[in-house]
Amino acid sequence: RALGMLCYFMLIAVIIYSSIMYLLERGRYFYCTVAAAHETPALCGMREVGNFTHTEGEGLENCAQWAAESMGVDLGAVRCCSGEAWYISPAADDNGDGCADTSAFTSILITAWWAMVTMTTVGYGDMTPRTGVGKLLGSVVMLSGLVILALPITVIGSSFQDQEKEYRDERAEHEKKMRKKELLRRSGFCPVCEEVDGGPWPHSEAQCPQLGVAASAEYWRSAPEEEIHKREDFLTNPAWAAKRIKKRTRMLSHQRSQDGFPASRGNSADSSFRLTLVVPSAAGRRRTRVEVVRAEHLPRMDAKASCDGFVRARLGKHVWTTGVVHNTFDPVWHFPFELESGPGDALTFEVLDKDLNGGASAERLTDEYVGAATVELWAAVEKQCGGGPGTVRVEVLGKDGQGVKGHDGQACVLELALTPLD
Repeated sequence: RALGMLCYFMLIAVIIYSSIMYLLERGRYFYCTVAAAHETPALCGMREVGNFTHTEGEGLENCAQWAAESMGVDLGAVRCCSGEAWYISPAADDNGDGCADTSAFTSILITAWWAMVTMTTVGYGDMTPRTGVGKLLGSVVMLSGLVILALPITVIGSSFQDQEKEYRDERAEHEKKMRKKELLRRSGFCPVCEEVDGGPWPHSEAQCPQLGVAASAEYWRSAPEEEIHKREDFLTNPAWAAKRIKKRTRMLSHQRSQDGFPASRGNSADSSFRLTLVVPSAAGRRRTRVEVVRAEHLPRMDAKASCDGFVRARLGKHVWTTGVVHNTFDPVWHFPFELESGPGDALTFEVLDKDLNGGASAERLTDEYVGAATVELWAAVEKQCGGGPGTVRVEVLGKDGQGVKGHDGQACVLELALTPLD
């Protein structure tokens, strides 16, 4: 836009200035007449005698006298050698050849060349005004050229800098995002799933080989400090990763409930919705793989005398949530996750029922509390699993601390699979 304005104003100025300068500097016009052709020597040929009426100028026979009077020399000292032409007024003989000089401003189109050269401050010097008024106009043209060129060029330069800055910012943002995805990929997250808001849902380990890959402590130690500081990476703050997993899992569970997966898909949660949190274990702590296998004998929780069960596991600020299995009292999840724990750390499993608030057509979802089970990981692995992989069955307790009775009157239990990784 600024470049278009520059070209527009330049065109208007060139047309105006060239027209005015042509009128001021074209000089005096002399044309061939019969009398001039009969002069001795002849000033022009008979073929040059025009057969039309001239609206301005005078015959060539008067040119020599006009030139002598204008220059203040004797008659005959200066001749009009160019024949019919525009002669500089006042007359001049700059090269001293005895011939009056003709004007360089012979047309508006040729004068436009002078206007363009003068406005751009190039100044070739091939065309120069001779009259005082012409020189004054030339000064105006030079100054106006500076103004006309300076303002749009400033805008063009500023716009160019803005566009360049925007390009550099977008490129830096893209590189930062790619570095972030690469760091997350090396720490066990899929770079496709990392963007939760508006991005695709997380997928399984079979669909994405990057999910579940252990983090490289050596890589994180060699990572730039600013990247570690910005990202609160897994080596220094695993709660950040747990928060991402928590948000992603809640969105997933909510989506599955809204989609209303039928019980015909099986009593186990779809394996494509598994999530794995991989955190390097610190000194004095142990990393354990926990799998929420199943629950048995859940109570009736809704008007349909059924239960839509899911489990929410907690350890400190870390939260993991399974998918929802609909219309069954014995849901099977096979939901795995990994965590780091120390001696005495207890992992709490809350058994919940996903219900619609106000009927099947309501959009708002609420979770009904069934009960909870607590497992001390170190003790469970050592005592119940013998220090290796094993299965643990724990009773689900209600808010009153008593065991929850299922729909058939039997105790509600939760089955877990524990695998020590260190």
